[in-house]
Amino acid sequence: MNNLVFFNTNAKKVCDNVNNLRSMWPPKVEDNKILNEYLESRNFISNGNKQVSEIENNMSSFLKTKYFSFFDSGASALHAALIACNISYGDEVIVPAWTFPAPAFQILRVGAVPIFADIRQDTYNIDENNVIKLLKKFKKVKAIIAVHMQGYPCNIKKLREIADNYNIKLIEDCAQAFGAKINNKYVGTYGDIGCFSFMPAKQLASCGELGGICTNNVELFNNANSVKTYAQKIIEGDSDFYYNSFTYGYNYKPSVLNCLFLKYQLENFNNIINKIQNNANRLTQFLNNNINFLLPPKLENGYEHVYHLYRISCNTSNLNIKNTGKFREVIMKILEKEGLTTRLYQTHPVYKQKIFQQIFNKDKTKLYPWRFNEEYIELYKENYSDSSHRQTLEVIDNTFAIGDISSAPFYLMNDKIVDLYIQGLKKIAYNIDELIEYCNNEKSYFNPYNEICRLSDTKGIFM
Repeated sequence: MNNLVFFNTNAKKVCDNVNNLRSMWPPKVEDNKILNEYLESRNFISNGNKQVSEIENNMSSFLKTKYFSFFDSGASALHAALIACNISYGDEVIVPAWTFPAPAFQILRVGAVPIFADIRQDTYNIDENNVIKLLKKFKKVKAIIAVHMQGYPCNIKKLREIADNYNIKLIEDCAQAFGAKINNKYVGTYGDIGCFSFMPAKQLASCGELGGICTNNVELFNNANSVKTYAQKIIEGDSDFYYNSFTYGYNYKPSVLNCLFLKYQLENFNNIINKIQNNANRLTQFLNNNINFLLPPKLENGYEHVYHLYRISCNTSNLNIKNTGKFREVIMKILEKEGLTTRLYQTHPVYKQKIFQQIFNKDKTKLYPWRFNEEYIELYKENYSDSSHRQTLEVIDNTFAIGDISSAPFYLMNDKIVDLYIQGLKKIAYNIDELIEYCNNEKSYFNPYNEICRLSDTKGIFM
């Protein structure tokens, strides 16, 4: 990349480092009294806490769902949801091949087998057509986990229809998509149970780890709440506390302080998300009107995006480009030289994580939980291979997201940052012929998929 110089070297670059302009996230809570009031109250336990119950009611009202309950993390919420849906040893659960691995991890925790679905190249969400193919092939599927990736709803209506047709549960993972909608109905409320994460990089962000579930099914609600309190019986509308463990449970109770902090974020959520959406729309409008080789995030009729990440896809169909991945890599390098950060986020499908690749271990005694269905092991191996997920691999190779610290709100809260990215993209468009020539002459290319397998490139800096 030493010869990566397309522009006049005397020209001023767009900015020194766009990260210097990123917004504080989560947004600052101006009322500092909440911490002192919390400490003075000495009411630190969430069980039976009236303030926590009030905030849970606020969440129910916001989402327009009957029941909402806080958990200590999004992962805990997913785990409890699977248990509440009676997913257990040897069951199969369909999950996207490209997402943060938390959903697949929780499937393993209940002794079930993850079945990985390919993703759509236009939305980066689970491919509903591939889900149907998997349901015809795998006969022990008890649930689908539909992940709304990077703030954009998946085709949850179709997935609801599929789940009903096959009489299986539909769990929504809304960790990256709180506030996203289809036809003015919030994600999380289409499935049997919706799961959320409110850790500090999310759209609705707390000051630490926090998660939650919502549902309209009181039995699922009671079961999930029981999971989070050592399997003590929790019954909606019953004020009695049964200090007895009726099965096996966990301590997934939330931090009261994190819930209180979230209350203030919820009160201002619509104003914040509108600003993020407006800036994202400005960037999308610029790309649609000026650059045909970079595709902005898809926005279908009736769908509302909340932009956990703003992901751009490289479209070289009208360019004389030999390698789209190389083209994507060079664009990211140019933007970096202009002081504009970009990121890949996930460089590998979930099934490539070592914990899942152990399925290829010759020592069958170590094949937990796949050993429960040993007769299907060859089917599982096929599902855990690249040949079953071509669309996922193309997304990894051909797309990138703006920013590099964490989620898009760091960047899309600031109008000036969007202006700077537009400036940088204009320079790329103006020099596109030189870029094409460089890409086609430069033979060295390192596919991100060939790097060490990693979960995410999130850096966790929140100032």
